[in-house]
Amino acid sequence: MEPIDQTDLELISRYLGKTATDAEVEQVLAWEAADPANAQLLDEWKKLWQEAAESAMYEQIDLEAEWAKMQRQMMLTPKNNLTIRHNTGWWKWAAAAAVLLIAGTTWYTLISHNKVVPVAGYNQVTLSKGQRMQLVLTDGTKVWLNGNTVLRYPSAFGTDRREVEITGGAYFEVAENAAAPFIVKTPDYAVRVLGTEFRVLAYPGNPVSVTTLVKGAVQIEGYDSAGKVQVLKAGNEAVFDRENKTMSVQSSDLTRSMQMKGEALSFKGITMGELAQKLEAIYGIKIKLGDDSLRNLKFTGKFYDDETVWKALDVIRLTAPVIYTYTGNEIFINWQQSAKTPQ
Repeated sequence: MEPIDQTDLELISRYLGKTATDAEVEQVLAWEAADPANAQLLDEWKKLWQEAAESAMYEQIDLEAEWAKMQRQMMLTPKNNLTIRHNTGWWKWAAAAAVLLIAGTTWYTLISHNKVVPVAGYNQVTLSKGQRMQLVLTDGTKVWLNGNTVLRYPSAFGTDRREVEITGGAYFEVAENAAAPFIVKTPDYAVRVLGTEFRVLAYPGNPVSVTTLVKGAVQIEGYDSAGKVQVLKAGNEAVFDRENKTMSVQSSDLTRSMQMKGEALSFKGITMGELAQKLEAIYGIKIKLGDDSLRNLKFTGKFYDDETVWKALDVIRLTAPVIYTYTGNEIFINWQQSAKTPQ
């Protein structure tokens, strides 16, 4: 049997992370069927992978140290013993960690399918729907990323400017450095800070993009041709209407903004009136109920910040007898004509 090399680990990682091609899946399955020991080992890897995915959310991993450790292990292991059948304890660890080690960024969160791609001095992180990731940039800034998000950042920041680009949703804890402002570029505007905490929601499918300030101060710029800027104070958020190209400032639900560091937002038995308020805080859109009796309608469900407001409303529509319409920057929710209001 041939020794395992990094190519094999990459293949195993893609298989466990469900990103392998059909041909690669067949290759792994053929190897599994060739030897009962292989099948047992693959089963153990699957369990390790699942445990890691469930328990290591937002755990920070120093990849450079782990990769060096892995290389030392490889050099210390005799090549004639470096097979799947031998040294299984070490290779179980290697396969479970492979997706981290191959990713190529200094700090990484253990969630399968995340992609970190180095491009000419830049790293690009791409997350799919429902995923979460935390990373620490070279200046010490912490970033919590939502699913359906792309973050592009330099391998090393300059001495007078720190700039990243994002499409999607993220929460930033910016390391203070008065000499080098931190700038977050979205498709609609740029957020300039020195040291602060804020949330950005800039998903392509939403009619607005939102920046919510939790701590410190930020300046919103580049959203119109006249060169206007908008300064935010803690507890406020800037809402940019993409259709009308206008910026407005409103108060924010800071608790909801902080929850972006955590899991999906779940509701159990919440009234439609309460839900409408929370959706307004999440998406920066005004939501009106067409009938006061709707306020007492109970809703139970779950969705993520990385879903557009339309998908969130579709979840509500599928579980409650309501319909919605959109006009300007307002969403109207009404009873379905065949539905009865609660007694």
